[in-house]
Order: sequence, then structure tokens, then C-alpha cells
Amino acid sequence: MRFIKIFDTTLRDGAQSASAMLKIGNEIKVAEQLERLNVDMIEAGFPASSKAEQDIVGIIARESSKTIAALARAKKEDVKKAWHSIRRAKKPRFHIFIASSDDHIKNKLNMSRQEVVNAAVESIKYAKEISNGNAEIEFSAEDATRSNERFLFQLYNAAIKAGAGIINIPDTVGFFLPNEFFRMVRKIRKRFPLPEVSVHCHNDLGLAVANSIAAIHAGANQVHCTMNGIGERAGNAALEEIATILTVKKNSVNACSNIKIGEIYKTAQIVSKYFGVGIPVYKAVIGANAMKHEAGIHVQHVKGYEAFNPEYIGAEREIIIGRHSGIHTVLEVARINRINIGKEEAIALLNEIKKKGLKISQKDFKRYLEQKA
Repeated sequence: MRFIKIFDTTLRDGAQSASAMLKIGNEIKVAEQLERLNVDMIEAGFPASSKAEQDIVGIIARESSKTIAALARAKKEDVKKAWHSIRRAKKPRFHIFIASSDDHIKNKLNMSRQEVVNAAVESIKYAKEISNGNAEIEFSAEDATRSNERFLFQLYNAAIKAGAGIINIPDTVGFFLPNEFFRMVRKIRKRFPLPEVSVHCHNDLGLAVANSIAAIHAGANQVHCTMNGIGERAGNAALEEIATILTVKKNSVNACSNIKIGEIYKTAQIVSKYFGVGIPVYKAVIGANAMKHEAGIHVQHVKGYEAFNPEYIGAEREIIIGRHSGIHTVLEVARINRINIGKEEAIALLNEIKKKGLKISQKDFKRYLEQKA
């Protein structure tokens, strides 16, 4: 079974979300929980973006036992600031990137293809030099999925020769379908048999997780992701979904991860709290509704209507009595609350709740009975 490394970019790409309200200093609390979650890498930030970011990345780098990555554009000044932040990390990593699509090269960088290659090579060589070879170097070709294939391969080849040990394939605007991404990753994996080929998927078409899993099938052994899928625009590949898939479907994927799955729910709540971004109720794995059951047929055999036991991720299932419930729902909620009620009383309660159009959770059931008394 293959082992997949989880590269968490919640504190970098997630923090770039226009909706995120992460206060300076709270990054450390999030990083501490990511360490408990047992991610393999923490991309702690983009040091060149501000002095405050540089300092925070430095604190996380000193305190964490994980591989700490810092983002840097393919510019010497960015690489220098990144190294200043991660130099005391137990396992430092540069994450150097430059755009590779003709659209970005022309309209954002205002460079030629050769200038892009030169910038990538020079920055990677400088990273190797400034760190005395004591840091890993990951290289990303931004907007790879919309890039000219021949040029993309030329760029990756130059980056590897310059000293990059990990190449990352970003689907920067979430543009590819899983079958397209599979073919691309498989082709790159065959062309560049590095120890690590990574992917970075965005969710603009709702396919970030599906594309990440397709990439794993194609040979990628590292995935970039964020907790709660938080990120720019429609977000990134959701760590909690990928980690859960690699747990409950590991035999199908033939892959697993180091993630402590029991920390998933707690981590989701912490990220939501400190980023100021709520978790959608219908969010896969961690959404409030993902663990609720109301229909009587479902409650009669509740485990038969779950893809996985909520306890795996440190959460609890919740049973709701409402208009779609049957007597089994009432009796099960009463049992959970250690309340003895007969069948006739259960029917009367159910009819009353339906007539009033109420929804009574298992947590509120006892209080509802007390108020009736």
C-alpha cells in the first residue's frame, strides 16, 4: 500500500481566502493543532508578503517538529526572506513557484518563456546555496493545467536539474476534470521518476478532492490540501475529505496517510473559529448535517446509512425527530437519553411534534419532555 504525504497549506493558501479573518498570532494555535492532526508538512506562510508573516513563519518553524515550508516566488529576495523564516526549522522546505501558462507569462509576469525558465533555475540554485543544501526544495509551475505541455516539461526538467527534489502540479483555477488530471499526472510521473510528485488542486468546479484522488491513482505521492477546504475563490482540496477517503477507502485507493483521523473534527472547529469562516452544514465529512438522521427508515438501521462512523473523525451522530420521522426515531432518541417510554406515548409524542412542525434533536429531547410536564 502506498503512503501519501499530506502537505497542509491552510496557513498559506487558506489564509489567502478573501473571507478569512485570521488574526496575527492565531496561526500558531492552528499550527499546533495541525501538528496534533499529524500532517506531514505545514506551509506556514509567504514570508515575502509582510514582516508579520515572516515573523510568524519563523515562530512556527522553531516550534514545530514537522517539515515547515515557506512560499517564495522565483525571486532571490523572496527566497532569502523564506530562508530567514525557516532556517531554524527541524525540517525546512522552500516552496518556489512561477507561472507556466502563456496567459500568466504574458499578462501577469510580462516575461518570455526562457526568462521564466531562467528565473526558476536561478531561484532554486540560490535556495540550495543559501541553505547549504540543508533544506528541501519543492517547485510549482503555477497554472500547470493550462500550460503548453512541451514548455511545462522543459520547465520541470530545468527545475530538477537546478536542485528541486519535489515537483508540484497545480490546477490553479480548478480547470481540469479527474480523467484529464489523471492523464497529466501519469505522464509527468513517467517522465520524471522523482521520489516525490505533488499536486495542488483548487475547487472552482467542485473537483479538487476528486482530482487529488485521481492524481494519487496516477502516481502522485503528495497532495496539497487545506482544512475545511478553505482557500481562494471556491477553496482548495479539503484535507478532511482526502484523509477520510484514505482511511475508509484505502483498499480501493491502495494508499493511506499519517493523519490521526480522530483529530479531524476538532481541527475543523479550530480552523473555523480562528479563520472566522463557518463550516457549511452540508459540507462532506464535517458539516453539521453530515452526521444527522431524521427519516424513520434510516434511524431503524442508522449505520447502514453512513459512509463511515462519525466517531472515526472525533464527532458524534445526531438523531432528529421531525416530520419525516417514524416511531423508531422517537424510541431510539429516548433510549439514547435513557428515558423509558412506551409505544403509545412515543406515537403521541411523534404526532404532536409533526403537528407543530418541530424538529427536536436528541440533545433537546429531555428538555422538551420536561417543558411538557
